[in-house]
Order: sequence, then C-alpha cells, then structure tokens
Amino acid sequence: MNASAYKSFNVEFTEVDRQYLESNFRLAETIADFIGPHCEVVIHSFESFEKSVVKIVNGHHTGREVGSPITDMGLRMLSAFEKTGEVTPKSYFTNGKDGSLLKSTTCVLAGENRKPIGLFCINMNLSHPFPEIIKTLMPDVSLPHVGVHENFSSSAT
Repeated sequence: MNASAYKSFNVEFTEVDRQYLESNFRLAETIADFIGPHCEVVIHSFESFEKSVVKIVNGHHTGREVGSPITDMGLRMLSAFEKTGEVTPKSYFTNGKDGSLLKSTTCVLAGENRKPIGLFCINMNLSHPFPEIIKTLMPDVSLPHVGVHENFSSSAT
C-alpha cells in the first residue's frame, strides 16, 4: 500500500484542523523529553501524504524530518480507521532502515466532525543498550538528590 493508493482520499482541512494538529506539537516534545533521547515522536498530517510529517522529535532514529512522506503503516492505520472508526492507539514492533528494533504506537487524530486528519506516533528505539534507556528514566544516584515534592491528592477536600 502506498500513498498513491490514497489519491482519492481527500480531507478538506479547516483552520481548526490545522490548529488542532499544531496543538499537539508541544505534547510531542513533552513525551520525547519525558521518555528520553531514544524516543522519536512524529505527527503526520493527512493534508498531504507526500509531505505528511509536520512535527518530529528525535527523527534520527528513522532518518525522517518535517516534510517526509507517510509510511505504509500509517496508510494501514488510516485504512483501518475508515473501516472501523477506531482511534485507539495500537502498539507494534518494527525495524528501522538500519535494522534497529522499534516499539511503536500510533493513534489517529480526528478533527472536526471526527474526520481523520493525522496520526500521532511514538517510536522507542529498543536497540540502545537497556542500561542507557533505564539511565534516562532514573535519577543519577551519583549526584545529590534534589527531589521536587508534589502532593498527589485524591480529591480537592
């Protein structure tokens, strides 16, 4: 399945749709920062399959950048959405061009009137040594602990 197979798929984007996609840009940066440098986050727009990547953080994992085309998996997710209306994220394993193992999840972004306008994708490169991945998720024990205290209440009262 390639992008030309979806030439007939036409989403008339509104300004609200574009704003909705852009409102996810900071979320993409936040997720990549939280998980670490071994995590790529991508936002695709269905406005153009040939240049669908409109936001990418840590794109070096797949070699993509803003303006890159949609993937075959992205087209399959769109096809599944058209058949079922399902927007729930689905996790899967895949390999990068360099053979690296990626664990990925993809969620259809729906705009006005629940029309599909794009995809929100997270790709975690599992080919990095596991201690490196864990190190980004844990505090450095060799440094003095400077914890932030936060109250997690179950109610406002």
